[in-house]
Amino acid sequence: MLLFLGVDRHKDSLAACLVDQTGAQLAAATFLNIPGRHGDLLAWIGRSGQPTRAGIEGGPTSVPGWHGSCVTRALMLARCPAR
Repeated sequence: MLLFLGVDRHKDSLAACLVDQTGAQLAAATFLNIPGRHGDLLAWIGRSGQPTRAGIEGGPTSVPGWHGSCVTRALMLARCPAR
């Protein structure tokens, strides 16, 4: 089964959703958007399955500061292809 991760990032939170290749939602959760806490998102992904690809709403740098770039970096270091 192919898994895809979508992340809607905000200044203080990350809303994450895993879907399969048909678009059916498999899991969803919200996490703090603080660089030291991105491990919570990565642990949740690890329990749910390895996504084929991750999409981050707004891209890594469309909001000034670290709001998207740190979570993008964390996903890429965890070998989760983020776009």
